[in-house]
Amino acid sequence: MEANLTDKNLKYYSFRGFSLYVLKKFRQVASGILIGVKRELTADFRIIKEMGVDGDKSEVVHLDVWKCGVHFKILAIYSPPGNDPDFSYVNHSKHSMFIGDFNAHSPVWGYSDTNKAGRRVQDFLSSSNFELIFNKRDPHTYLHYNGRSTTPDLLMVTADLHSFTKRSIMKDPGSGHRQVLAEIMIPKAEQRPFTPSKTSWNFKKANWPLYTRLVEQELTQDKLDFALNPSKIYNTIKDILISCAKKSIPRGRQKKYRSFWTDELTSLKDRRDRLRRKAELTSRPSDVQAWRKQSAYFRKKLTESKRSSYNDFISNINYQSDSKKVFKFVGNLMNDPVAPPKQSFMVDDKKLSSDSSVASAFVQYFCGAGCKGNYAKVHSSRVKQETARHELHVDPNSDPIFDAPITKDELIYAIRSLPRGVAGSWEEWWTYDGISGPDFWGLLNPEWSFCTKGRRQSPIDLDPAVLLYDPHLKSIHVDKFRVSGTIMNTGHSIIFKSDPELDPETVVNITEGPLSYRYRFEEIHLHYGRTDDKGSEHTLAGASFPAELQIFGYNSDLYNNISEALAVRRSEGVVGIAILLQMGDLSNAELRILTSQLHKIVYRGQEAHLQHLSVRDLLPDTRFFMTYEGSLTMPGCHETVTWIVMNRPIYITKQQLYILRKLMQGAENSPKAPLGNNFRPPLPLNQRVVRTNIDFRRTEGSKCPTMHHNMHYKARKWTRYP
Repeated sequence: MEANLTDKNLKYYSFRGFSLYVLKKFRQVASGILIGVKRELTADFRIIKEMGVDGDKSEVVHLDVWKCGVHFKILAIYSPPGNDPDFSYVNHSKHSMFIGDFNAHSPVWGYSDTNKAGRRVQDFLSSSNFELIFNKRDPHTYLHYNGRSTTPDLLMVTADLHSFTKRSIMKDPGSGHRQVLAEIMIPKAEQRPFTPSKTSWNFKKANWPLYTRLVEQELTQDKLDFALNPSKIYNTIKDILISCAKKSIPRGRQKKYRSFWTDELTSLKDRRDRLRRKAELTSRPSDVQAWRKQSAYFRKKLTESKRSSYNDFISNINYQSDSKKVFKFVGNLMNDPVAPPKQSFMVDDKKLSSDSSVASAFVQYFCGAGCKGNYAKVHSSRVKQETARHELHVDPNSDPIFDAPITKDELIYAIRSLPRGVAGSWEEWWTYDGISGPDFWGLLNPEWSFCTKGRRQSPIDLDPAVLLYDPHLKSIHVDKFRVSGTIMNTGHSIIFKSDPELDPETVVNITEGPLSYRYRFEEIHLHYGRTDDKGSEHTLAGASFPAELQIFGYNSDLYNNISEALAVRRSEGVVGIAILLQMGDLSNAELRILTSQLHKIVYRGQEAHLQHLSVRDLLPDTRFFMTYEGSLTMPGCHETVTWIVMNRPIYITKQQLYILRKLMQGAENSPKAPLGNNFRPPLPLNQRVVRTNIDFRRTEGSKCPTMHHNMHYKARKWTRYP
């Protein structure tokens, strides 16, 4: 598990046919985890825990793999020596495997003592559904410099996989650490009887002179009686040939051909393996040192042979006549022999490209089993034309017109003509991906037309090259009062709403900055990704953050509530303060209050009370920001928001993100998918101005435009001519 790799040097490791995932090493210590998954398998990789995040120095990754219709969950861990691991993140009940270098001591798996990690593992096995796969007759997995052999690598599986899991130890890999191989035999309803395959002849290693000599000696007239039946003579000749072949041609599976392999490497490898076996038997430090020296020498000669073979190939190849060979060779070097196909629109594992296929998929998703009946009721233009032409009664369950592909225009007409409630609530329908994602919000619901037609939509990408410095922008002021309210899982986001009944006299106002009015705090939205490389709605020069916190308030000088403020078509209705969240070791204190109740709102519709939250202390320690006129980032995309994006992030920990990614979109009886990735992609700026109070003039060579006294205006003097 100590892969010691980073994202940069991962590209130099070629594993054909595998997709590689890496948890990069921590500083300069031996750490890091490398995962390879066959490309034909469906898999999802995510990091559970990194070294250096807290007191537990374990590194843990989670891999979801789907094989033969079964969803397997694999946890891989590296726990350094002396660590006290915490397994509270393991809550799997079936089809799960826990494997890795635990550095846990216990007499159960061959140690003479028990350390903290060993006690943790024993407690975990006693309190969970996992069982240990271990055989005392198997060789140890680690050979120390002093000759002592131990087994720090463990394999645990849930009870349903115990009888189908086989554990084996890899032969000498060239290092002191042997790998543990776990094999799961998936049972099938009807298994074919096992038929042993025939052993193949290894003709590449055949001794042909010996074979020729033996055949000449055995195949003589003295041993053949031509008076017998021809079939018997044939069988006699066949038996002689097979007997000679067995003596001169080796049998067995042929090893994969390697252009760099030589007889010298074979002898060096055999000597290394012999020294390894001797060191394990004697446990003498001198034998261990001899084996390690031989291993190092073998690796050196192997590298030299590979380099020599590579140079010969490069010097002898013809780049014009051997273009296919060159392409394949370069692809192997890049670990990408075939260019990946462009991603298309996917629905239920089906690729959709045409408008009609997307529209048909939407009808099935949106209307359910009653699609055909509802579609008949709205009498689209196409159905009207067909029924008038044929002059017959339309039966939506049998007439072929309803099975034909429909166009996107027909779909829009049909859905808009449906009465409210027929096809379900729009609020329950929309999501952040697929056929109910941002591309379709304004397309199907006329009340959300701004989502498609609006010219001042949010979020946007904040490009420093287009920022305009405004020296008249003041710092934002947020009242210090603490508020209480309710935090809830809406199925789309995590929202905190203040409750005036709990604190009737406490009002948090947002003023100054780019604001001309007073705005009353209303709610907080949290957007985040399922991986660390995305999650924020606003991006900075194309770069995303793991999460984004949005604070909303409405114009209390002009409107009575946020609904009235959203109904207007002017930008002074609502203010949105966007705070980007970055990974860190210590979280913002108020953010910890927000996330403290997440375990109570795992499913849609669940809510919990939250008290004494300081909105002001959620803001980062900076007076600098960027501002522009935009919209809500969810349906119906009302263009009434003055956005203020803070120039510095606040910090969120790995543990907080881990809890967030456990939340679900659906109710408890139908959880659906995880709640993450609830962000709208950036929209075009469309000639809008993004102002900032950051004075870029102080940076030499900056090309950012400015309003800082670079231009002066004065009234023109008019002269009256007779």
